Amino acid sequence: MSQPGQELTSDTTRRHILAFVARFATVSFIGAAYTTLFWGRAPALLPAPFSSWSDLVHPHVIALRGTSPLTWLAIHLTVGLVVPLGVTVATRRKLRNVGIAWPNRLGWFMTGIAVVISIPFGFWLANSSNFDLPRPQLFYWCSMLALIPEHVLICGVYAALLMPRGRFPEEREMLARFGITAGMLPGVFMAGLLFGLVHVGKGVPLEIALSFPGGAFITYLTIRSRSVLPAIIAHWTLNLAPLIASAISQHIISTHQ
Repeated sequence: MSQPGQELTSDTTRRHILAFVARFATVSFIGAAYTTLFWGRAPALLPAPFSSWSDLVHPHVIALRGTSPLTWLAIHLTVGLVVPLGVTVATRRKLRNVGIAWPNRLGWFMTGIAVVISIPFGFWLANSSNFDLPRPQLFYWCSMLALIPEHVLICGVYAALLMPRGRFPEEREMLARFGITAGMLPGVFMAGLLFGLVHVGKGVPLEIALSFPGGAFITYLTIRSRSVLPAIIAHWTLNLAPLIASAISQHIISTHQ
């Protein structure tokens, strides 16, 4: 026969589990809808009139219409940075609990590893996709800055809300192997899926296919480092490495002609 204290503990645990499941389902649904409708190229796949929303975020459409790259960047900053961080503050959550902080010591070490991996991966993706490397014009540099709200939104705010306690675990709570518990895994994979939704609609199948595991990895990196900065640096490295190498090779060729 169970004791009253055991029944109370069991009931409390059950309520916590139900609350987590409800929050996980809600954040997943809102995150998928918000990401699909207002981010990347995914809106172009939707039926009219929703497909026209891609005009707000698709860089090529905006460029053809003569819209300023700074306007496009401002939209991304609003959707991926101002709104989610505003909600975070409004719900009385600390910004450091959604990854807005400097990485811990392990985070800087993992950043170095992620950068080393990103360099050959960036070249491989560029060569496998057969796409032209973008010229370093204003739109390109704005797109690099747009990676900041992308990672804050998905790897930071979404991932934190998908954790069992609705925030990133503290250092003392990371006692499991690899610093992550079974209860955190659904949030890591869901954040990876949301990261994949950002890339849906692109004309590079390889990039779309790898965006989910890549998103799960950088979400794990963000949780372990307690900062979105390592993921941003790794993504910048992936995008810039082929561009820098191409610029250097073109300079060498031009000087020897």
